[in-house]
Amino acid sequence: MIIVTRHQGLVDYLIEEGIAPQDAAVVQHADILTIAGQDVIGVLPLDMAEYARSVTVVPLTLPASLRGEELTKEQVRQYAGKIKTFSVYDRTKLERTRFTLNDGSCVHLTLDNQFKSFRTCNCESGKPATLCDEGSDLCG
Repeated sequence: MIIVTRHQGLVDYLIEEGIAPQDAAVVQHADILTIAGQDVIGVLPLDMAEYARSVTVVPLTLPASLRGEELTKEQVRQYAGKIKTFSVYDRTKLERTRFTLNDGSCVHLTLDNQFKSFRTCNCESGKPATLCDEGSDLCG
């Protein structure tokens, strides 16, 4: 797990709430090499977020007077909204892509502005929501 923020108050809040472990890596600025395949907590541009395994955001509804200011843990707690976790995929890369589901089954999706077809394939992996290699009978 990696936390992307410049606010120590957010890091303290995430640890205190049990959302992030105490030994989570913290960076102020992310790049693709740092976040690739990682569970990330923080705000990322969508074209970078697609490389992360997941992106968790803590929306902060800040008054204008606090924007751009360093935030304390108490301020983060006061202004934090519902925490949400996302997986971001580039739809142009999802043409004829397979996903492994939690139960180990695999779903084949074809996208053309919406899901057009689903089919299961023979999978032995129990990994959740990992991309499968195109043309492979096994996923994971």
